[in-house]
Parts: sequence; structure tokens; C-alpha cells
Amino acid sequence: MNHTNSYGIIRGLQFASFVVQYYGLVNDLLVLGLQRGSDMSGSPSKPNDFLTYQDVATETSHPIRLYSRYIDRVHMFFRSVSTSCLPSISFLLFCCLIFIFVNIILYYYYYY
Repeated sequence: MNHTNSYGIIRGLQFASFVVQYYGLVNDLLVLGLQRGSDMSGSPSKPNDFLTYQDVATETSHPIRLYSRYIDRVHMFFRSVSTSCLPSISFLLFCCLIFIFVNIILYYYYYY
């Protein structure tokens, strides 16, 4: 089968970059939700810098405090009170048996 690319490889590579960025944006919004995503990004007229918020009330209004994505890895930092996080921690430890993560959770639970 013969195929002739009439647009060229450069235009195809530019479109591929757009598709990857759009896919990342959709994943970010699915993970964070629309409200927290708009809180983290800021208003369109005055966007926030990286890892900054408009004020302290916006930062502390949601348990997700930090979010970053690099290609296929997502890093999130949650902050909550101990009474609400214990069922979540036990569910996470039951589903995902990662022993290094268990040590981090136990360190956080006993020392903070």
C-alpha cells in the first residue's frame, strides 16, 4: 500500500504536540475537578504562578494542596484532619500493598 503525506511531517508533529497537551489538560480536570482546577490556575486575567494561590482561604478550602503532572506521573499532596483520613488510609493500604508508602503513612500518623 502506498501513502503520500501531502502535509509534511512538520505539521503532523505540531498537531501531535497539541493532542498530547489537550489530553493532559483533560486528565488534570478529571483528577482535580473543575472548581479546584480553576482555584489552582487562577482567573484568566491574572493567572497564578506555579504552586501559589490567590489567598490562604482558597488554598485551605480543599484537601488537595499540591498537584503536578509530568508525562505519565501524577504527584498530589493531600492535607486533612486525622479523623477524616483514617478510613481513606486504611482503604488505600488494603487496595495497594506498597510497603514504602505504608512507612510514610505510619510516620505521618504517629509523629504529627
